[in-house]
Amino acid sequence: MNLKIREYSWAAVGIFSGCVASAAISPKNHTYFLPNFTIYWGSQLFVIVFFIMLSGRTVVVGGFSFALSIYIYCYHSLLVASHDPDASLGWVWYFFQLPLALVSGIAADFYLRKKSSWGPPIEFIVSASSVLVSVTTIPAIVWAFQMARH
Repeated sequence: MNLKIREYSWAAVGIFSGCVASAAISPKNHTYFLPNFTIYWGSQLFVIVFFIMLSGRTVVVGGFSFALSIYIYCYHSLLVASHDPDASLGWVWYFFQLPLALVSGIAADFYLRKKSSWGPPIEFIVSASSVLVSVTTIPAIVWAFQMARH
């Protein structure tokens, strides 16, 4: 029972961090905050719910959610720092990365099912790390190939 409570608390930390990151990057005026927050948090929530339906391990859901919150915050910071007028199209790439995050989260869940001796903090870190590595490595490879062509 104590283990389940700790797993739920790790999941709550991950999901809450996604909500905080989405609120942090949304414009603060009353007109655009709610639509942008809904798009940022809604896309994460959709993938999280789909992940729960496929997997169901609460601590892995927490790590998965935490990785998505870090990713959306860093991705937003990168787009804002670019000062490119076409940067708004960069969000399309973010949405295309969400299925990749889902696949890596499922792979981490299958891997962690075999490691039952690990505790929730380690499983949280492993699942978050696998998602972050997958959603950052593939864009880096694509970017490197595009830069090599020019």
